[in-house]
Amino acid sequence: MPRYYFDYRDDASLWTDDSGEELPNLEAAEKAALVALADAARDMALAGRQGSLSIQDRDESGILLQGAMFLKTAANHRVVAVDAERRSLP
Repeated sequence: MPRYYFDYRDDASLWTDDSGEELPNLEAAEKAALVALADAARDMALAGRQGSLSIQDRDESGILLQGAMFLKTAANHRVVAVDAERRSLP
């Protein structure tokens, strides 16, 4: 079975996967990368952190895919509440 490596990067650090994971094919590696990225984003949000987060999936030949996301919470934005009954419609 092929071995795939998943490296993470955020705004401050890079974590290189030195051990990898044996998966049956590239499709399984893509799914594993997306799940790992979502899990890392959840952990980042729960820790109250914001910014960019990316993962790259590679094998012995090089990078196979990259995924990235940017996390910005509403707590850092001014939210304006609108009362539907007070809105004037044309």
